[in-house]
Amino acid sequence: MVGKMEELSRKELKSLVSQRKNIVIYGAGVLGQGLYCVLKKLGLEKNILGFMVSEHADHMNDFMGIPIKCMSEFQLEEVTIIVSVKEKFLEDINKNLENVSEKKYVGIKTLKEIFQYEELGIPGNMKETAGNMQLTDEEYVTFFIRQIRRTRLDFEINIVDHCNLNCKCCNHFSPIATPFFLKLEDFEKDMARIAVLTEGNIGRIWLIGGEPLLHPDIVAFLYSARKFFPDTHITLDTNGTLLLKQKEEFWQALRATGIELTLTKYPIDVDYALIDEKMKKEGVKYFYTLSSMVLKTTYHLPLVEDGELDGAENYIRCWHANECITVREGRIYTCPIAAHAHYFNEYFDKNLYVGDRNSISLYEVENEKEILDFLKKPIPFCRYCNIAGYTYDLEWGISKRKISEWI
Repeated sequence: MVGKMEELSRKELKSLVSQRKNIVIYGAGVLGQGLYCVLKKLGLEKNILGFMVSEHADHMNDFMGIPIKCMSEFQLEEVTIIVSVKEKFLEDINKNLENVSEKKYVGIKTLKEIFQYEELGIPGNMKETAGNMQLTDEEYVTFFIRQIRRTRLDFEINIVDHCNLNCKCCNHFSPIATPFFLKLEDFEKDMARIAVLTEGNIGRIWLIGGEPLLHPDIVAFLYSARKFFPDTHITLDTNGTLLLKQKEEFWQALRATGIELTLTKYPIDVDYALIDEKMKKEGVKYFYTLSSMVLKTTYHLPLVEDGELDGAENYIRCWHANECITVREGRIYTCPIAAHAHYFNEYFDKNLYVGDRNSISLYEVENEKEILDFLKKPIPFCRYCNIAGYTYDLEWGISKRKISEWI
């Protein structure tokens, strides 16, 4: 027993979710997401109504298509609640659910048991490596989520590589990138191929940069993306600085395609209130990646030039890997760093490996599964990323184009 809730074993959990209807997972953090991922992978997700949370974050309305709602939005007497949160939160949650009889608990112990003994399609060597590493519970579950949650492809693609802000430590290397504008015909060729491989069933597409609003033909890309993927959630990621300069055809394209603007609020002299007013007036979909109240900070991922780090361990700990999937020049990368590191080599005269083994060709695979299987494994470039040396929440600033920003 954990607090006043029964802690389910792996077998008890599988039995419960296969027999009960109207199940709600309390907690939409790493453990709750991990629980839903394994249930879906085991084909036991059909009775999950959604996630229940104490406080709702504006920027997170669902996970893998399953709604995230506040407790008040559920009929508590009609649902079975499975709590899956860190143990330090259980006492407060018990108080919230003191009048609820149908409540169980699934913690890290049970999740690890599932990861170890259930067949989840994770490469055996990766599972063994993760088991031997000194990972925190959150790192452990996060890795397995990335390995099993992806049943369809999603990706980001640079419309341009350069940017008008040039943030220090940019993981797309935009401050040192040469001006590059993606050709519409090249974009359409790759989108057509992806549509064939996936039968158009894409999870999400990010049109990104650099700063994509620098592209003079950005409107054509909006219509083209929607043409190939009529039902996909597509976002255009921008720093917002050029929004007020856009012509009517841009706003009309956003409305016609339903493509969503995604903004990050930077600590710069920009009138975000005026931008909000403009977007509301134009009637377009938009949201802030870090919420409208949070200003952008910087993180530093140091690269090592000798490439002698353990690539598998770096991949397991990395939050880019198999998460920020990147399409570039007919190939798919597990992360944007490997896709754009050639700019680091060119600008600083270095020789990090940026060859084809870091990616998989859209035109040499026969189906989507080959791509998804490729993304579950480390690439040669993983040996250059000093994941243990990550530093977060640094003060945002403009790049001085010094190598110290990337090593």
